[in-house]
Amino acid sequence: MIEMLKLPFMQTALMASLIVGFICSFAGVYIVLKRIVFVGAAIANISTAGIAFALLMGLNPEIFSIVFAIVGVMVFSISVKSGEKKIPAESIIGISYAVSSALGILLVAKSAQGESHVLSLIFGNILAVPVNQLKLIALVFPFIILIHYLFYKEFLFTSFDPEMAKTLGIKTTHWEILFYLTVGLIISMSIHVGGALLTFTYLVIPATTALLITDKIKFVFIFSVIFGLLSSFFGMYFSYIIDLPSGPTIVVTSFIICIVVIIISEIKNLIKK
Repeated sequence: MIEMLKLPFMQTALMASLIVGFICSFAGVYIVLKRIVFVGAAIANISTAGIAFALLMGLNPEIFSIVFAIVGVMVFSISVKSGEKKIPAESIIGISYAVSSALGILLVAKSAQGESHVLSLIFGNILAVPVNQLKLIALVFPFIILIHYLFYKEFLFTSFDPEMAKTLGIKTTHWEILFYLTVGLIISMSIHVGGALLTFTYLVIPATTALLITDKIKFVFIFSVIFGLLSSFFGMYFSYIIDLPSGPTIVVTSFIICIVVIIISEIKNLIKK
């Protein structure tokens, strides 16, 4: 372990995985409890389409991935009606996922360098994270955490009890838009660091694992972040000693932690009986 920490690129990769693991595991609690897990995959595809568009036009991929992600989350946060019927949010997310996937493929097909670049974003290579990219997420992500800390009550009521929020005078639409904006930033920036697969894993598995332990929302956030950090640290360590790709190793490590928690929970239930 000491040898791993002596290598500069491993230090950068480990720090990046810990930061992304922390922020995505935190946001993942909202995503899992709101039952909008598909949002993570949809925004990842929309962000990827933005990258493909930028590469085709010779523009900055990082900026356009964020712009596309923000446009996507704005659509998710707005209620769409056709006549007197409201289109379910799940349908909007599903449509966005399908269209952005097709759009990404079409744009990549017209870009000479698009295919290799987009594939690297899907599968990720956290060992190749530039230091300036690490500095950027280290500056932006604490700001997002601060927003969630300051407006915890508003986000909580808007996400899980919108009727109560309205009775308290909370403008749910405004807070829903702000919530999706922060999630869009988290996902689009995390994809550039670890890829879509790793980002999606952080958004789903740690929060799901935390919910197996407790129903108290504050503790769910705490345990989710802990599981995300453990997955990052041990996943990076195992990938180093076994010589495996870091991203997929972190994904499998996160899944193993979830399985261990399930087994422990089942044993406790059997003892109680």
